Amino acid sequence: YEGDVDRRAFFNFREMHPSGGIFIRKHFSDHFALRGNLLVGKITGNDANFTDPAWRKQRAYSFSSPVSEVSAQLEWNILGNHRAYSQSSFEESENGQRYTHYTTTFKKTVLPYLFAGGGAMTTDPTTVFNAVWDSKYTEAATIKTDVADGQSKKTRLGVYAGGGLNFHFAPNWVVGGELGFRTAFTDYFDGISQTANPNKNDWYAFGGLNISYRLIKSNSDKDGDGVPNRIDACPNVPGSKTNKGCPIQPQKVSAKERDLGFQS
Repeated sequence: YEGDVDRRAFFNFREMHPSGGIFIRKHFSDHFALRGNLLVGKITGNDANFTDPAWRKQRAYSFSSPVSEVSAQLEWNILGNHRAYSQSSFEESENGQRYTHYTTTFKKTVLPYLFAGGGAMTTDPTTVFNAVWDSKYTEAATIKTDVADGQSKKTRLGVYAGGGLNFHFAPNWVVGGELGFRTAFTDYFDGISQTANPNKNDWYAFGGLNISYRLIKSNSDKDGDGVPNRIDACPNVPGSKTNKGCPIQPQKVSAKERDLGFQS
């Protein structure tokens, strides 16, 4: 968390808390995917964590708030997911005809990605003020405003962005790590604004380790060309959607070639 009860230093380990959630991802091209997320966690801040400047300990403000997100993000796979697969071929002759045999092989690969998105963020801060400090340095009206406004809007629309790495370690399994930054254009994640610095909005970061499994069965696209077996005229050899899954026009592929996975 970065806000009014923090010195705005990146990655304050004293204010880190465990979080968790689930997501579902849909790849609609080699480079782009859409992901839906549900995340829950906690953010906190405490003046007692900082000795510089000295007035922070004297002010002694603190807060704690649960956080939940429902969001969607667009992911850009910079290098393309196809790098997790390699295609090889070899030629052979049969009955005086030459054939080219194609095979697609999975390979363990680490691929970077960037993401951006938005959604609804819910907070419910419990804020502790300091009556002694406030009586000396803070107007009663600002405390009243913060108490009222800090509790009035608990769910807000926000945006976030970040990046990560995905390790494709098996044909259907991916483990990844990412770091994202969130803001809802509000100064009330911590329930404090007018009594501190109302000119800068609050935000927080989320770092995650995740693991995902491809729900599509491995044999639903046997040759890995993006054309499902049920409509692939050449299910054993990679082709194109234009050619109904064949490397050449399907009418030019014999039944024997289709069964063996050959291209003439």
